[in-house]
Amino acid sequence: MCHWFVRRVPLWVKTIVISVAGVFVSGILLGACGTQLAGAVSCRQALDNGIYDTQMRVYGTVSKLGYLGVDGFLLTSDSRELTVYYGSMYKDNGGSLPSVNVDGLQNGDRVIVTGELKSAGKFTVQNSFWSYRIDKY
Repeated sequence: MCHWFVRRVPLWVKTIVISVAGVFVSGILLGACGTQLAGAVSCRQALDNGIYDTQMRVYGTVSKLGYLGVDGFLLTSDSRELTVYYGSMYKDNGGSLPSVNVDGLQNGDRVIVTGELKSAGKFTVQNSFWSYRIDKY
């Protein structure tokens, strides 16, 4: 059967079949990624909306991991960046948040960070992002 398809079907039909299959597979892959990003905002959206001290999900690309001199990295998306902290997150009331495991995380990874965009405080810099969870996508 396959031999018949290769020899007797015109080239334009083969091209259409291959193209449709490619679009179908791409749609499945993008749909899975889009589902994972559902409800997450870009760094630009987080900063422009300025919803402080409320849990949200932000997506982007990791950079400067291990180079900031703090337990943090830069997260970039939509031409803006956030400093994401995964450790040393001290609350104004004296408490602290537990550190988030970043083993296996590398510069260039695409991630969704669940946490809070922080307002200015005794131990916080406005527009820093404190993480509760970091997931690759």
